[in-house]
Amino acid sequence: MTVKKKSTTKKSAALVRSASVEAAKHPSALDRRDHGGAPLKLTKEEDLVLMEAVRRGESAQRKNQDTMMEYGQWLLDTVFKGKTKEALDPKSKNTVWMELVRRSGGPTLHVSTRFLYVALRIAAYDKRITDESWRLLDSGRKELLLPLVDVDALRDAARHVTKFDLTHKMVQAYVTSQLTDGGDRRQVRWTGSQMTKQLEKVHSMFEERASIARLREFRRTLTDDEKSALVDQTKALQATLANVLRELRR
Repeated sequence: MTVKKKSTTKKSAALVRSASVEAAKHPSALDRRDHGGAPLKLTKEEDLVLMEAVRRGESAQRKNQDTMMEYGQWLLDTVFKGKTKEALDPKSKNTVWMELVRRSGGPTLHVSTRFLYVALRIAAYDKRITDESWRLLDSGRKELLLPLVDVDALRDAARHVTKFDLTHKMVQAYVTSQLTDGGDRRQVRWTGSQMTKQLEKVHSMFEERASIARLREFRRTLTDDEKSALVDQTKALQATLANVLRELRR
């Protein structure tokens, strides 16, 4: 019996390893998205279906965003009488709001608590922030910026996101960096000369014409996935350096 049990265990382990290898060969759609997978080759018929799926997806997203924005505006105007300070107060004692939150996600209100808060807060910040860069953002990226809370921080972030046209993933990384910089984590102590030397190293890698020529040759050796990953990292570096420059100029 013991021998049989060991044999079964070995077979199970082998199956797991086989499945892992197969998964590596054929990554899921989410894996391809998270790791910047190259576009797949589609037939003409598949390409037409894809384009229609994209069109319908964009349409559905716009409708969802419009619905949330309208509801948030109604909550602000009707439940909070247009008072943004009260609407943004996490300890608000507004009885209608408290009852809405209590019912959210239940049998009498099939709307999540998160949806309520996001809709209301975006509406409140829309009223407070008149900067064009904020107004240009879609509700999805506005939602990702909400953890910054402070109006000035949100305005600066909106300008940054709009200027570099950051994707949702890049916005998340930007917000995380902003919260870390302003948090209680111990910060590395820099001197002016140390920072200058680090920037000089990065600059010297691509400053000379020969470096660009080598980069062109190097580019030809890259796979589509590697090239896509490098493009994403270069954009992220560009956004970070712009943030550093803005801070230094203050």
